Amino acid sequence: MGSDKIEVLDSIASEIRVCRRCSLWEKRKNAVPGEGSIDAQIMFIGEAPGANEDIQGRPFVGAAGKLLDKLINDVLRLERGEVYITNVVKCRPPGNRDPTSIEIQTCASYLERQIRVISPRIIVALGRHSTKYLFEASNMHYSGLSRVRGKTFNLNFMGLQVKVIPTYHPAAALYNPRLKDYLEKDFLNVKIAVRRENTSGFKQMRINQFFNGGRGNPLKSNAEKRKIYRRLKGIRSRIKAATRKAERFYLEGGDVSVKEREIKKLTKLKRKMREKFRNL
Repeated sequence: MGSDKIEVLDSIASEIRVCRRCSLWEKRKNAVPGEGSIDAQIMFIGEAPGANEDIQGRPFVGAAGKLLDKLINDVLRLERGEVYITNVVKCRPPGNRDPTSIEIQTCASYLERQIRVISPRIIVALGRHSTKYLFEASNMHYSGLSRVRGKTFNLNFMGLQVKVIPTYHPAAALYNPRLKDYLEKDFLNVKIAVRRENTSGFKQMRINQFFNGGRGNPLKSNAEKRKIYRRLKGIRSRIKAATRKAERFYLEGGDVSVKEREIKKLTKLKRKMREKFRNL
């Protein structure tokens, strides 16, 4: 399955690199398909490549990219290679102007195919153009970035159920440093959404997947499974409580490192208990 996804994404990237659907190809040095994990849980979608991206053929490699990397590393505690990063428009508009609606619509099919292949659980829309596109493609009214930023929206994008969290484009924070605080808060909401998504995904597993099909003595196996299941519920509750406290500490300017260590320890314990559960 993984090799199939790589093959499809490579095929899309090849199409993008030779695309001449609109006039942007005439002045580009390189088209910028996107990059990252093929199994990314989080997908970042910007607006269009800038000068550095046009030179290197990679997304978010300039000053805005450095800020994005820092937010991914420091707030989400992830590496760049664990997420997927791309843009709505794959070629640089001359002079770094905003992409036109025609350019967005002409290029959108590439993004739609990328989203279908990667199937992220969460999409972070960076800037008003990507946010507006995702909302309208999901038949949602777009009321402006300042009204929707930092909030989580459950969208049906081309038949795919996905959570979309809009925020400012990192480049905007470079021109207006006040926006950096908003970006950090919005990324904290992304972090919380990821944890909730992981927890809810575990909750939604059918009960018979927990209590049926045990090895050895079924009665003994099921009794052990129920015991572990109760412990897992308790661990999940503790993780949620610690996450809420960490969020409050962060918003109040406090030290969240203690809570983050607690969450990491509990997550490790949860993983260990789930592995034990599967081996029964």
